Amino acid sequence: MKSGKRCRIIAVALALCMSAPLAGCEALMEHEVITEERTKGKPEYRGFDDLPVEYNGPAVVQDGGVVIKDGGIADGVDHWNEFLKKTEEKTPCSIRIMQRVNPENLILRDVIYDGNTYRLIISTNPDKYDYTYSYLYDLRGRRSKNSRLSRVVFLTNEKDAKFEDVIGSLGKNEESQKLNFQLLFREN
Repeated sequence: MKSGKRCRIIAVALALCMSAPLAGCEALMEHEVITEERTKGKPEYRGFDDLPVEYNGPAVVQDGGVVIKDGGIADGVDHWNEFLKKTEEKTPCSIRIMQRVNPENLILRDVIYDGNTYRLIISTNPDKYDYTYSYLYDLRGRRSKNSRLSRVVFLTNEKDAKFEDVIGSLGKNEESQKLNFQLLFREN
């Protein structure tokens, strides 16, 4: 009788172990597949790990990055121009973009160009927000005939993306009506 009870306990334990991936872990498993697909086998990104707690705009600029404020580049424009020049020459390079959402929260975006594609990693959750894009656009245009000139800087896989595509996508709720892009910054 003792061995029969032991066999049932083992059978239940095995059943629980085998069903664990099906009970509550499917989101994690999907996330891992999505992340691997997005980064196309690139190594796990650790670029935000060793930043000091008091990391701020001047430190970002000192590190060769840019600070975005009120939609445009507030500091580090020379670094941005150098980054654009290198990408036009197909030279591998990277840049850090800092944007302060409010006094307590800042977002860092690291853009890494390998000479062919752009990898964008966002500091709020680098394991989840890790994307690969083919094109960087820095476009200017008007939202309407009477509006002033605006600028949008974004990454996308769309070869012939236009200013109107991005502006039109910003107000859309349905994914099928949106351009697939990541806005780096926008100046109005």
